Amino acid sequence: MPTRKLALERGGERRLQLRWRWGMRELEVSSSGQAWKLDGAAAREGAHLTLPGGSTLLVQRVRRRWWSVALRDDLRVELDGVPVPGSDGDPRVIGRRAASVIALFGLLRLLLVFLWIVFGTGGRVPGGGPFALEGLALILLAALAAFGLRTPVILGAGVLALELVVSVVAAGGRASPVGVIVSVLVIVHLYGGWTRMRPPSATPTLGAIFE
Repeated sequence: MPTRKLALERGGERRLQLRWRWGMRELEVSSSGQAWKLDGAAAREGAHLTLPGGSTLLVQRVRRRWWSVALRDDLRVELDGVPVPGSDGDPRVIGRRAASVIALFGLLRLLLVFLWIVFGTGGRVPGGGPFALEGLALILLAALAAFGLRTPVILGAGVLALELVVSVVAAGGRASPVGVIVSVLVIVHLYGGWTRMRPPSATPTLGAIFE
């Protein structure tokens, strides 16, 4: 069974353990000597578990959208409304995943320029300079996003959106539909990651109000 161990606070001991069967049809959660078992329906709906001390742990399987470029479903783990460090909702984790997408498109652009130089017969690469600069810019933004910074993620989406507009205009509206769809899905994916990377804020509990 796949297993993930998380700390309830950044830098703390990894006392929270999550295990699941293939497809998350059954999910096991344990922390500080307590254990819970969730079936597929409970995991999809989301379970609120009370930990020692009164904190509430939310565990939920979030299905990926059919149009999403994400590779798998998310496992939402929040403590009193704040994503647990290292979980799929952690801004740093979201940033690293967005960084991998941005870096992939940056490397593809550099690879295309390299292949044209090596195998092309036309001498100078058409638009090769700006294309290579775009690839380098995307790789730089990916490196910054990997540290959990939000701005490079939205800038990466902006660079890809600008390239899409320029390519459609240059093609006179006859750009490849598949290429346009892929670009739009990636841009939407990065924008969604950027929105999810907002600094988390805990939901005030009733006990905290009267402290």
